[in-house]
Amino acid sequence: MAQSQAQGRPALPGLRHRLSILPPILNQGRITPLLLSSLCFLILLLPDSWQQVLRYENTAIGNGQLWRLITAHLVHLGWPHLLLNLLAFWLILELFFLADIRLRLLLLTLGTSLGLLLFSPDVGWYAGFSGALHGLLALALLDRALTSPQSSVILLVLLAGKLLWEQLQGPLPGSVSLTQGSVIVDAHLYGAISGAVIWGLERVALRFRNEDPE
Repeated sequence: MAQSQAQGRPALPGLRHRLSILPPILNQGRITPLLLSSLCFLILLLPDSWQQVLRYENTAIGNGQLWRLITAHLVHLGWPHLLLNLLAFWLILELFFLADIRLRLLLLTLGTSLGLLLFSPDVGWYAGFSGALHGLLALALLDRALTSPQSSVILLVLLAGKLLWEQLQGPLPGSVSLTQGSVIVDAHLYGAISGAVIWGLERVALRFRNEDPE
């Protein structure tokens, strides 16, 4: 009798249900951003000599230190620089409801670093997440343009205008003082281009998947 009663009981809530009742910031889609933010904080606590081993340096990368292509985007010039980037990062995530971004972020960091390496050899070193952030924003706006074209196009034009200003006039007024260091505007450009390319490749892959007879 006890056995039959146990079998008749409703099953315990599954993992998906347990995740759904957690605070939004702890849900599965926010684990990666939380880990990434925590890693950036931890890296900033490291000695300067250790941080220099992680930042983008074109000469070191040319000598085989390829990890710098990725780790450069986790290193920051100081607390104001880090907090500004993380604020923008979380704002983009919340405004555009981006889901799993692990592969996208990896490709954005690689695209930004390779852009600097190939097209801006005069940039000796670079650190910060802003290049990838510009790419994430471009990608998110292009995604949103499929459902809300009017507002998204306006924001894309503003983003393009910012990038054009930076290429012609240099960093936006006040950005150097906010980050407490040099602003590498080319990283913003290559990040945004990477975001657009990734978005285009995703659309092509989605079209081929939909056309697959299986």
